Amino acid sequence: MMLVGGSDAVRCKLFMSMLTGMAMEWFISLPDGHITSFAQLSQLFREQYIANRAPPPVSYDLFDVVPHDNDHLVISVVTAGRRVHRVLVDQGSSADLMFWSTFNKLQLSPDLLMPYTGCLYGFAGDQVEVRGYLELRTMFTDGTTSRTESIRYLVVNANSAYNILLGRLALNRLRAVASTRHMKMKLPDLSGRVIVIKSDQEEARKCYENSLKTKRGVVMVMECPPVSDTPMEVEPLEEATPVEAVPRRKRLRGPHP
Repeated sequence: MMLVGGSDAVRCKLFMSMLTGMAMEWFISLPDGHITSFAQLSQLFREQYIANRAPPPVSYDLFDVVPHDNDHLVISVVTAGRRVHRVLVDQGSSADLMFWSTFNKLQLSPDLLMPYTGCLYGFAGDQVEVRGYLELRTMFTDGTTSRTESIRYLVVNANSAYNILLGRLALNRLRAVASTRHMKMKLPDLSGRVIVIKSDQEEARKCYENSLKTKRGVVMVMECPPVSDTPMEVEPLEEATPVEAVPRRKRLRGPHP
């Protein structure tokens, strides 16, 4: 609100009448005879409250993010005693996958695999071979703190530019929050501290380009086979029974009163 016109004494009294709460306490705390003009009062008021105004929040999570349009969230984990890179965090997948090539590179024994009776389908609708599943202790760390959980991986025999795919099962178990905008995944450790795992954007782009060149796809789990393009059979409608029209009654108009 602006005070226009009037003497300094009048403007100071009007200004004081609009103060409440902490602002009034601040005004009362001023020494007697300290204010000699309305301009001085205005300057002191601005210095007091503009200097104490809290700065707007800054999202530091975006400072180290390379500008991107649609990069995938790709991290690394430690499992089977080795660090595994090219781990895709996919919130759209309902299962956690390990690809057969990764299984062999980790030198895991096929005897560890348990039979899997479900069905796995690719994006194109083709069924993917599932070799079985196993549970592996997997460590998630940001270099400062870490957390280790047992993750159940479906081992699939399919081509992929990634080594592991983490889906909603693992994310929910870890109570993790993944953000492709911030290129980070956050999860609590056992003491309640937040682990911040950054995405490797350079590796993510290499994986994406490799997928395009080699036509390698990422599979997803579906509860039932994909919907076929075959048109659905529609039962013919029963013949409609004609309805006799009801004659409309004529309205008789009498003489106006």
